[in-house]
Amino acid sequence: MAKQTLSDRVFALLDDDRVEVRCAAAVVLGAAGKGDAAVERALARKLDDGNPLMRRFALEALEAVGARKLGAELIPLLGSSDEDTRNRALRLLAAQGAAAERPLARALGEGPPAGRRQAAKLLIELGTAGALDALFGALGEPELGDHVLHLLRTEIDKGEARVIKLVQARALAGIARLGKAAKLTGKGAKATRTMAEADAARLAILLRVAGYAADPAQARALAEHAQPSWPTVVRVGALAALRRIVAAGSGAGDAVVDALIDHADDADPQVARAAIDTLRGAHVPEKLVKRFRELTHAKNPDAQRLAAERLAALAGRSAIPTLIENLLSSDHALREASARSLAGAPEAAGPLARALADVGSSDVDAEAARRLVQALRPHAERVPRPAVEHLVERARKRLLDPRDRAEPALLQALTFLAPDAHAEVLFERADKLRRAGRHADAFASLRPLAQAGARLSDEQRFVIGVLGLKTSSSALLRSARGVDPVLMQFAQLVAAGYPVAQKLGKQKDLELDDLFTLGFNFIESDDENERALGEELLEHVRDKQPRGKLGLAARNKLKLAGADL
Repeated sequence: MAKQTLSDRVFALLDDDRVEVRCAAAVVLGAAGKGDAAVERALARKLDDGNPLMRRFALEALEAVGARKLGAELIPLLGSSDEDTRNRALRLLAAQGAAAERPLARALGEGPPAGRRQAAKLLIELGTAGALDALFGALGEPELGDHVLHLLRTEIDKGEARVIKLVQARALAGIARLGKAAKLTGKGAKATRTMAEADAARLAILLRVAGYAADPAQARALAEHAQPSWPTVVRVGALAALRRIVAAGSGAGDAVVDALIDHADDADPQVARAAIDTLRGAHVPEKLVKRFRELTHAKNPDAQRLAAERLAALAGRSAIPTLIENLLSSDHALREASARSLAGAPEAAGPLARALADVGSSDVDAEAARRLVQALRPHAERVPRPAVEHLVERARKRLLDPRDRAEPALLQALTFLAPDAHAEVLFERADKLRRAGRHADAFASLRPLAQAGARLSDEQRFVIGVLGLKTSSSALLRSARGVDPVLMQFAQLVAAGYPVAQKLGKQKDLELDDLFTLGFNFIESDDENERALGEELLEHVRDKQPRGKLGLAARNKLKLAGADL
């Protein structure tokens, strides 16, 4: 009996009952067996070992020796539940080169889904004609088709001319073959093509693959498959295939874009949706802008919205009237699309301002005015001065009738278009209401200015304070000077050195109660000037009504505050 060599002993240890011994033997062979076919065969035999740890060590050793001509042995491991095993098997398969093509093609057609997807990934990396043929054969499969489609698209996006040419040639050949098999019945607009459902689905996929190459030379051929004679799934696939071509904006042909505009209002909602999605990124040539604008009156609401979104960028100033009309539509999505388009169109500033000035005063008109104001806000700095002045005069005229329901929107527009004029108009209205004895209404119209911290003159601030004092005198006793908008006006006037007490004494519509309330509040202030105002007002009340209830209350408050009586 021949004596065993050291290598024979190591090979024998691969079959030892102890897994740790088998793993150690694999490590030794991996370190010393590079280029040895016998070592490769022995390690490959252990890839079906029942212990996952041993399989992992065998894979590591096979990587170390640079094993080749493996394929069938590695394919089962692609579906392993052990991630490390799958990854090592993938790396080894990738190193096999063309030798892995056949086993990978077999793995693509059978086995667990995870393994099939891994096989598809390796086939796309091989990039050989045979690998692509295998992948194209799997395109129509429910479990694998979308994955393969994604892999093909990603590979084309890498821009390698050889791969693009191979993929496109196979897609076009398949399209031609399936197209010839479709049965054409009828003529003209009534012509229809019938084909098996599976063939129609495969044709749609092949159209998409052909479109990934973005070859303008194929635009017309792809567009032909979007005609009504083809089944819906084919038409949708053809329209999707055109997206990259028409987005490039050159070579697609005006006829193709023109056809897309027609399909966007197709009676078949799936076809219309696909056409709209393609048109969304399409370059619309100038000569077709008028045709594109017609989509604003399409039956399909999504087509209307698409036109609203892109019209300003395509048609410029001439599109603005249509977009303003859409802004007042009852369709919420169309309104939103038009608003976005108008917001990005600088030339919309003037027309929006004029439209706002022309709005009536009904409930419907009030809502329309609100939308116009929202659309106008992004253009605040661009509205022509004559248009702003027209809005100011319009607001002034309408405010003569306080019942006008369109007034709030007009006034809101003036807050960002002409804040000074906005305040002026409100004070004119407040003065009219005050002279009519409607102090509460007058203060209500000015209150937003007080609360918003608008830029006001001392005289305007004094008017707000007087109206607020007249309207809510009793409530001010429980208010804080730093929070209440009425008391804040007087505090700011005191700080500015305005003769508050002197001016208050000349207001014929103020009562002693009002002056007492203001004095009572300010005499408690920590600020010397504010406290002086409080004393002066309470002294005035005391002197005007020395024996009356209010005069006695003023005297008591002065005494408690330590004033010099």
